[in-house]
Amino acid sequence: MAKYSIDTNRVYLSGNSMGGSGTLGIGMPHGDLFAAIKANVPAGIEHVSERMYFPPGVLPDNARLPDPPVVIDYSAQNDGWSRGHDAFVKAMNERKYPLFLYWGPFGHANSHENILKVNDLINSFDWLGVKKDECYPVFTRASTNDPLPWPDRLGDKASGQVNAFFRWTNVTDTADVVETKLFLVTAKDLKTSFTIPSEAIADVTLRRLQKLRPAPGAALYWTFGKATGEVKPDATGCVTIPGLKITAEPTTLSVRTTK
Repeated sequence: MAKYSIDTNRVYLSGNSMGGSGTLGIGMPHGDLFAAIKANVPAGIEHVSERMYFPPGVLPDNARLPDPPVVIDYSAQNDGWSRGHDAFVKAMNERKYPLFLYWGPFGHANSHENILKVNDLINSFDWLGVKKDECYPVFTRASTNDPLPWPDRLGDKASGQVNAFFRWTNVTDTADVVETKLFLVTAKDLKTSFTIPSEAIADVTLRRLQKLRPAPGAALYWTFGKATGEVKPDATGCVTIPGLKITAEPTTLSVRTTK
């Protein structure tokens, strides 16, 4: 990076098959290096599960993992290497980690041209636009997520997605307030065979805060459109606002230290 004057806030990792497994296993624990990662039909989730202490592993009390890179994963339910993605998605949601997941019956493919015929969302998120020195929102329990085909619907021919339609634009990130605009893509912005939702309900967690350093348990105050509330960071300092209604209209989520 020094030799070639690489922007250290724009370093990314991607790989296919075993390279996808490596992308998850190497990239996820190193959010201090990678802004975002993309795993193409990763050959198993054992590598990342071991590195991140996902169940049945237990995160040690003294472990301090950096906020992970934004993760893009596309896998096929008719690909034996994709088994275990139900546990992977559950662990990502429980940890409030960022995930854009796409699937369909395209097998262990390595051709975007062929995969796009089955799921045309795989390249729809601008993962190379994510920067390591910027806050990002994590969307969990979204009402617009499709049911996972793992573990017992592997013969399902349907394609699906998790979090495919969410976007954000950062506004402010100071020691006192963090603001980011949340919205859904529209048919004008994204051409797809999927039905683009007009609204979604999701829990939103803010990660990679640059200057705001809330103490676990300290009260913070949030607004989102007309909605307001109080929230306390968890033991890791993460702030999660539950049940936000997100539409195509960009709406500012503001989290402050004072009312």
